[in-house]
Amino acid sequence: MNDDKSNFEERIQFLESEVENLKRVQECTASLISSLDFDETLHIILRTARDTVGAKQGSILLYNSELTHLAIAYAVGLREETVKHTRIIPGEGIAGQVAQSGEPILVENIDEDPRYKERRTGSERSNAFACLPMNCHGKTLGVMNLSHPGEEIPFNQNSLPLLVALANQAAVAIAHSELHRSLVEKEKLEQQIETARSIQESFIAPQIYIQNEEFMFSARNVAARTVGGDLYDVVEAQEGCTAFFLGDVSGKGIPAALYMARLFSEVHHFIGLNPEPAAVLTALNNSLCKRPHRGMFVTMAYGLIIPKENRALICNAGHPSPIVKEKNGAVHILPPPKHPPLGLLADISFTSHEVQLHPGDLMLLHTDGVNEATNTSGDEFGTSRLEQAIRQFNGENDPVDFLIDQLESFTGNHPAHDDITMLSATRNA
Repeated sequence: MNDDKSNFEERIQFLESEVENLKRVQECTASLISSLDFDETLHIILRTARDTVGAKQGSILLYNSELTHLAIAYAVGLREETVKHTRIIPGEGIAGQVAQSGEPILVENIDEDPRYKERRTGSERSNAFACLPMNCHGKTLGVMNLSHPGEEIPFNQNSLPLLVALANQAAVAIAHSELHRSLVEKEKLEQQIETARSIQESFIAPQIYIQNEEFMFSARNVAARTVGGDLYDVVEAQEGCTAFFLGDVSGKGIPAALYMARLFSEVHHFIGLNPEPAAVLTALNNSLCKRPHRGMFVTMAYGLIIPKENRALICNAGHPSPIVKEKNGAVHILPPPKHPPLGLLADISFTSHEVQLHPGDLMLLHTDGVNEATNTSGDEFGTSRLEQAIRQFNGENDPVDFLIDQLESFTGNHPAHDDITMLSATRNA
């Protein structure tokens, strides 16, 4: 009779313990639903798992982005050095086996299990060990490890179903938390891009069309992303001269937009001081080199139209060479640049060269996004196709619009990987 009573009491205690554990899991679920913070999610998961089975040590290991190994994302009871340097290759050790197979492993006595290679001493020595896969939608995101110090009564196989359920719940929570974090980061990025786009549009027009007594200038930009990396303008300079330039900034996003804003302002400033091409690019390069910005630089072609004369002065800093089409149809590319991009090397003396532009002649400046544009087969538009397109231009419409139409006809629906910008200067016939 006493034995029956004792068994009944043990059964009641077991059921009460199970109910308590289920309450913990329920509370964990409620906490996870209300929290989308990644670190808080890991803390709630591990705390609940440890409390449920009385574990003293625990860790959550997640795959890196390349899925080459698992690293500890959160831990309790482990040395900082262990957390920092632990790297588990899928298939290696207990954690690696669980991550690869997606099946849990519970070891009731570590000393008798050859799979557990480490034998810690002192406070970190474990007696029992459970490694649980965190499975979500058929994928294993990582594993959760739980262990007991040697002096504690270990958990056993009876604990496994509850721990597996908790680990899977944890995987869902982690996946949701990661999704939320990605959405937040995406929203921040979109806000940054919008800010950068506003900065760019405040000083660079998406299209330029200027007609004066001697020349017609046209420019157009087709950005590969929301924020482009190209800058250009046509500026009336001293003594009736007209300056024009096209630059391509390294990088994208807000840093590039801010760098462009600085460049755009300084180019105009130096044009006001002395519009001669070599003087402008020399001064601009020195200014950029004195205050470098995270290794950013810019390629630039700069030209100056001399009034009432059949010539222009050109200076090129690492930019694709301008192309000239004569009225008779001949097309030729100007010599390659002798100078490096601006902002890389200080104390460079830039030089300009003269280009003859007779009535009816056209000069085209462009970025490398034009000749490097590809079609769906991966073929580049290239310089030769650009030359051919210029030859086909008959002067009946805007040259830049015509050339961009030719380029888009070649690339089709294939997305551009770089900004496409062209600027033309046509001598009135």
